[in-house]
Amino acid sequence: MFQLALEAAADDELANMRRGDKVLEGTIAISPLLGLLGTVSGLIGSLSSIQISDLGTQATAGVTLGIGEALISTATGLIVAIVSLSFYRLFQLFISNQARIFRKAGNDLELMYRQAWAAGSIVSSASSSSSSSSEDKTQTPPNDPQS
Repeated sequence: MFQLALEAAADDELANMRRGDKVLEGTIAISPLLGLLGTVSGLIGSLSSIQISDLGTQATAGVTLGIGEALISTATGLIVAIVSLSFYRLFQLFISNQARIFRKAGNDLELMYRQAWAAGSIVSSASSSSSSSSEDKTQTPPNDPQS
């Protein structure tokens, strides 16, 4: 029962730590797509003003400026995705390290609990309600898998 309480508390805390993951995942996935959408719409706007008769003349000089502006949205989307992914991976590392700390602390607490049980410092509710005998002190802890 002691181990279950520790695991439940650790699970609740880890769930709290992961609550912003979906927002970061969405930002990582959507930002390059929005950048590409901006590029495609910019290219459509730039190229729609060209007529076949204007090819190779000064009338097409403004198209290159439009294409350059359109590519800025792609670069911006990629920058946002790269930065978001970096933070996402960093947060995942923090959560992983925190879970490792929780496991170690839980194992240490359970070990201390079992040592106190073996020393007779902890009396279970079952043994305190019944009459005390020498058998009660030699029982295994209530959450021991052997019992």
